[in-house]
Amino acid sequence: MSTINHPSEFDDALMEPEPLLVDFFSTGCGPCAVVEPMLSALAELGRVRVLKVDVGRHPALAVRYGIQSVPTLIGFRAGEIVSRHVGLPSQHRLEGMVDALTQSTDCCSPLRSNPV
Repeated sequence: MSTINHPSEFDDALMEPEPLLVDFFSTGCGPCAVVEPMLSALAELGRVRVLKVDVGRHPALAVRYGIQSVPTLIGFRAGEIVSRHVGLPSQHRLEGMVDALTQSTDCCSPLRSNPV
């Protein structure tokens, strides 16, 4: 798990083939502090890359993704948004986000309707 220092790091991470779970957070945010160890544990499993974006240091990224509340977690696969959660997620919700990010792309995305 890493925290970006420059917006270009974020853009570079989006270009990588591995699934990416991004935590938009703010220092001093209680729920953000609670979710951090949960995200660390997920990162250690190695199924997804976890990237943290401090919205106070990178407001343009927050605006780009419509972040209005923290924590906001957004899952990306191949640069596309696959899942999004605003607020403190349960462990079950985090696992569901990781599952959505790592499932086969042959099927439909959780944010798209099922094919007919």
